Amino acid sequence: MEVSDPRIISHPLLSLTVVKILMRDRDSIDMFLSVEAFELFVRVAEQATDEAAACEAIKCAINSVYKRPSFVADLLATQTTYDTLFHLTSVRVIYL
Repeated sequence: MEVSDPRIISHPLLSLTVVKILMRDRDSIDMFLSVEAFELFVRVAEQATDEAAACEAIKCAINSVYKRPSFVADLLATQTTYDTLFHLTSVRVIYL
């Protein structure tokens, strides 16, 4: 399968798994380490119909800001997104 294959692009769990691998390997991850990425991952987790995809999106959201104090102030400014993440983590079982 090619990266441009629609089956890959349209499958959120596969896409999130790729993001997770890139983050773990720290390979060109600057675009994932932002408040915008955090908000995107939270939206994906909210809208996911697949439990596994929702859990991966939550993990990606947490990893996008984990140990990055510069984002804390920005996240507090977007209180709704921050609250949404904590609500999602309280209603879903996450195996980190």
